[in-house]
Amino acid sequence: MPTEREILNCLVDIKGYVIEPERCETNRAERKIIFWLEPEGEGTCSCCGRPSDKVKDRKVRKYRDLHFGAWTAEIWIEKRRVICERCGVKSE
Repeated sequence: MPTEREILNCLVDIKGYVIEPERCETNRAERKIIFWLEPEGEGTCSCCGRPSDKVKDRKVRKYRDLHFGAWTAEIWIEKRRVICERCGVKSE
């Protein structure tokens, strides 16, 4: 039997990110759900593809108005900027 996390990750399915169910929020009155996604594993430079465990900062990107059945869903993704030894500071 799949776990709640596995089911949610299959529904949203954004490569390199995982849903953190304990951070997800629901508002029954507004019929809205917020999915929090966090990066999975270590960071990767978007320029050269090298892995990096050095994170400069993080920023939350919000994607709204996604219809999820009768509910509206928002996906909040925590994006990292990593410090690459070759390229400097790069977003993932």
